[in-house]
Amino acid sequence: IKEKNVDMLLQAVNRLRKIVPDIKCHVIGDGPERERLIGLAGEHGLLDNVKFFGFREYDEIIARMKSSKSLVLPSSREGFGMVVIEAFACGIPVITVKNQRNAASMLVSEGTGFVVDPDAKELSGAIRTIIADNVLHKKMSSAALDASRAYDWDKMVSELTQLYEELI
Repeated sequence: IKEKNVDMLLQAVNRLRKIVPDIKCHVIGDGPERERLIGLAGEHGLLDNVKFFGFREYDEIIARMKSSKSLVLPSSREGFGMVVIEAFACGIPVITVKNQRNAASMLVSEGTGFVVDPDAKELSGAIRTIIADNVLHKKMSSAALDASRAYDWDKMVSELTQLYEELI
Protein backbone atom coordinates (compact mmCIF):
# COMPACT_ATOMS: atom_id res chain seq x y z
CA ILE A 1 0.00 0.00 0.00
CA LYS A 2 1.07 3.57 -0.51
CA GLU A 3 1.85 4.12 3.21
CA LYS A 4 4.60 1.48 3.05
CA ASN A 5 6.62 3.99 0.94
CA VAL A 6 8.28 1.35 -1.21
CA ASP A 7 8.68 4.01 -3.90
CA MET A 8 10.92 5.96 -1.49
CA LEU A 9 12.93 2.77 -0.89
CA LEU A 10 13.35 2.36 -4.65
CA GLN A 11 14.61 5.94 -4.87
CA ALA A 12 17.09 5.20 -2.08
CA VAL A 13 18.31 2.05 -3.83
CA ASN A 14 18.68 4.02 -7.06
CA ARG A 15 20.89 6.55 -5.23
CA LEU A 16 22.94 3.79 -3.59
CA ARG A 17 23.43 1.88 -6.84
CA LYS A 18 25.74 4.64 -8.01
CA ILE A 19 28.06 3.89 -5.07
CA VAL A 20 27.27 0.20 -4.51
CA PRO A 21 26.39 -1.15 -7.98
CA ASP A 22 25.66 -4.68 -6.75
CA ILE A 23 23.26 -3.62 -3.96
CA LYS A 24 20.30 -5.97 -3.56
CA CYS A 25 16.88 -5.15 -2.18
CA HIS A 26 14.17 -7.75 -1.60
CA VAL A 27 10.62 -6.46 -1.33
CA ILE A 28 8.42 -9.00 0.40
CA GLY A 29 4.66 -8.67 0.40
CA ASP A 30 1.92 -7.84 -2.04
CA GLY A 31 -0.73 -5.24 -2.56
CA PRO A 32 -2.35 -2.77 -4.93
CA GLU A 33 0.92 -0.87 -5.51
CA ARG A 34 2.90 -3.92 -6.71
CA GLU A 35 2.60 -3.44 -10.49
CA ARG A 36 3.27 0.30 -10.27
CA LEU A 37 6.36 -0.33 -8.15
CA ILE A 38 7.70 -3.01 -10.49
CA GLY A 39 7.19 -0.53 -13.34
CA LEU A 40 8.98 2.18 -11.38
CA ALA A 41 11.90 -0.16 -10.69
CA GLY A 42 12.03 -0.98 -14.41
CA GLU A 43 11.98 2.69 -15.41
CA HIS A 44 15.00 3.34 -13.19
CA GLY A 45 16.87 0.23 -14.36
CA LEU A 46 16.67 -1.37 -10.92
CA LEU A 47 15.35 -4.82 -11.83
CA ASP A 48 18.82 -6.36 -11.31
CA ASN A 49 18.99 -4.76 -7.87
CA VAL A 50 15.41 -5.06 -6.64
CA LYS A 51 13.40 -8.27 -6.52
CA PHE A 52 9.70 -8.40 -5.69
CA PHE A 53 8.72 -11.60 -3.91
CA GLY A 54 5.07 -11.21 -2.96
CA PHE A 55 3.85 -13.08 0.09
CA ARG A 56 6.15 -15.82 1.38
CA GLU A 57 6.13 -18.49 4.05
CA TYR A 58 7.43 -17.37 7.43
CA ASP A 59 10.56 -19.56 7.28
CA GLU A 60 11.57 -18.06 3.93
CA ILE A 61 11.06 -14.53 5.24
CA ILE A 62 13.27 -15.24 8.25
CA ALA A 63 15.92 -16.85 6.01
CA ARG A 64 15.97 -13.77 3.76
CA MET A 65 16.16 -11.54 6.80
CA LYS A 66 19.11 -13.48 8.23
CA SER A 67 20.98 -13.12 4.94
CA SER A 68 20.49 -9.35 4.90
CA LYS A 69 22.58 -6.50 6.27
CA SER A 70 19.50 -4.52 7.29
CA LEU A 71 15.73 -4.50 7.36
CA VAL A 72 14.37 -1.30 5.85
CA LEU A 73 10.83 -0.42 6.90
CA PRO A 74 10.04 2.99 5.35
CA SER A 75 6.36 2.78 6.31
CA SER A 76 4.70 5.99 7.46
CA ARG A 77 1.91 4.01 9.13
CA GLU A 78 2.79 0.89 11.05
CA GLY A 79 1.39 -0.79 14.14
CA PHE A 80 3.57 -2.40 16.77
CA GLY A 81 6.00 -3.62 14.12
CA MET A 82 6.48 -7.30 14.89
CA VAL A 83 8.82 -7.46 11.88
CA VAL A 84 11.21 -5.16 13.77
CA ILE A 85 11.41 -7.60 16.70
CA GLU A 86 11.85 -10.49 14.26
CA ALA A 87 14.72 -8.64 12.58
CA PHE A 88 16.30 -7.93 15.96
CA ALA A 89 16.03 -11.63 16.86
CA CYS A 90 17.95 -12.37 13.65
CA GLY A 91 20.62 -9.84 14.62
CA ILE A 92 19.57 -7.48 11.85
CA PRO A 93 19.64 -3.69 12.35
CA VAL A 94 16.46 -1.87 11.30
CA ILE A 95 16.04 1.37 9.41
CA THR A 96 12.64 3.01 9.59
CA VAL A 97 11.17 6.48 9.25
CA LYS A 98 9.93 9.14 11.66
CA ASN A 99 6.19 9.50 11.65
CA GLN A 100 3.72 9.81 14.50
CA ARG A 101 1.70 6.98 12.90
CA ASN A 102 4.70 4.65 12.73
CA ALA A 103 4.71 2.86 16.09
CA ALA A 104 7.50 0.57 14.84
CA SER A 105 9.89 3.53 14.96
CA MET A 106 9.60 3.53 18.76
CA LEU A 107 11.21 0.07 18.86
CA VAL A 108 14.38 1.24 17.11
CA SER A 109 17.02 2.95 19.21
CA GLU A 110 20.25 4.48 18.00
CA GLY A 111 22.15 1.29 18.74
CA THR A 112 19.77 -1.08 16.94
CA GLY A 113 19.34 0.85 13.72
CA PHE A 114 18.25 4.24 12.48
CA VAL A 115 15.05 6.26 12.48
CA VAL A 116 15.31 8.83 9.69
CA ASP A 117 13.12 11.47 8.12
CA PRO A 118 10.91 10.04 5.35
CA ASP A 119 13.29 11.09 2.59
CA ALA A 120 15.10 8.94 0.01
CA LYS A 121 18.40 10.75 0.60
CA GLU A 122 18.29 10.15 4.38
CA LEU A 123 17.14 6.57 3.87
CA SER A 124 19.98 5.84 1.44
CA GLY A 125 22.47 7.44 3.84
CA ALA A 126 21.37 5.18 6.69
CA ILE A 127 21.49 2.09 4.47
CA ARG A 128 24.95 3.04 3.21
CA THR A 129 26.22 3.56 6.77
CA ILE A 130 25.09 0.10 7.83
CA ILE A 131 26.38 -1.74 4.78
CA ALA A 132 29.68 0.14 4.55
CA ASP A 133 30.79 0.12 8.20
CA ASN A 134 31.39 -3.48 9.28
CA VAL A 135 32.35 -2.50 12.82
CA LEU A 136 29.15 -0.49 13.28
CA HIS A 137 27.12 -3.26 11.67
CA LYS A 138 28.52 -5.80 14.12
CA LYS A 139 27.74 -3.53 17.09
CA MET A 140 24.21 -2.90 15.85
CA SER A 141 23.65 -6.61 15.23
CA SER A 142 24.65 -7.37 18.79
CA ALA A 143 22.44 -4.56 20.15
CA ALA A 144 19.53 -5.81 18.04
CA LEU A 145 19.89 -9.32 19.48
CA ASP A 146 20.00 -7.86 22.98
CA ALA A 147 16.89 -5.77 22.30
CA SER A 148 14.98 -8.82 21.06
CA ARG A 149 15.45 -10.55 24.41
CA ALA A 150 13.08 -8.05 26.02
CA TYR A 151 10.34 -9.57 23.86
CA ASP A 152 11.07 -13.21 24.69
CA TRP A 153 7.74 -15.05 24.81
CA ASP A 154 8.40 -16.83 28.12
CA LYS A 155 9.59 -13.60 29.73
CA MET A 156 6.55 -11.67 28.55
CA VAL A 157 4.13 -14.37 29.73
CA SER A 158 5.84 -14.41 33.12
CA GLU A 159 5.62 -10.61 33.43
CA LEU A 160 1.98 -10.60 32.36
CA THR A 161 1.14 -13.38 34.83
CA GLN A 162 2.85 -11.43 37.60
CA LEU A 163 0.89 -8.30 36.69
CA TYR A 164 -2.41 -10.22 36.75
CA GLU A 165 -1.56 -11.74 40.11
CA GLU A 166 -0.82 -8.28 41.53
CA LEU A 167 -4.17 -7.02 40.29
CA ILE A 168 -6.14 -9.85 41.90
